[in-house]
Amino acid sequence: MSLNEIIDLSHVWGYIKHIAKERLHNNITARHVYKYGPEIEVVGAAGELAARISLDLPQKLHTQFDGGKDLVFGDQSIDVKSTRLTPHIQARHLQWPLGNPINCDVAILVGVDMQSRSAKVLGFATAQEILQAPVNYSRYLPCQEIAISQLHPIEELYAHNRRNPNPTIQVPANRKSHGTPQRRTHQRS
Repeated sequence: MSLNEIIDLSHVWGYIKHIAKERLHNNITARHVYKYGPEIEVVGAAGELAARISLDLPQKLHTQFDGGKDLVFGDQSIDVKSTRLTPHIQARHLQWPLGNPINCDVAILVGVDMQSRSAKVLGFATAQEILQAPVNYSRYLPCQEIAISQLHPIEELYAHNRRNPNPTIQVPANRKSHGTPQRRTHQRS
């Protein structure tokens, strides 16, 4: 999948909103972002679904805490981070709050356009790269940050998977999942 490919999620937006509502209900803790309301969960669910589509993985989404791993691709455990897709997205960063444990091998960043109900996989960084990233202390919550322009293209995950084939998909037994929407994509020029 090309990084220029926009993933059309409009046909599964109801599913995404359902998952977001379930996550908002199930994930209420002092540390979670539930206080921002359902939109943040919609962006997260849409981003995870877009990542699953881009990697040709089953499109079932969890509704409980994921323990820092949203999916597994080959031998790589992956946490999907999502952000709003804006005209100036290249000026943004993959952010990891300082002190949060990294329980995955790779973090994928996905931009979600709420108006067009579409998403774009922006790239990924390894856990080691996140740990070595500079810290932005000017944020309310200091974060290790990697500029989007410095992320690896998603194609590198495919190349790694071809070198280390392991086609099993692991979903923790304690996670609920719902439905399997169908894939639809289109190119944006």
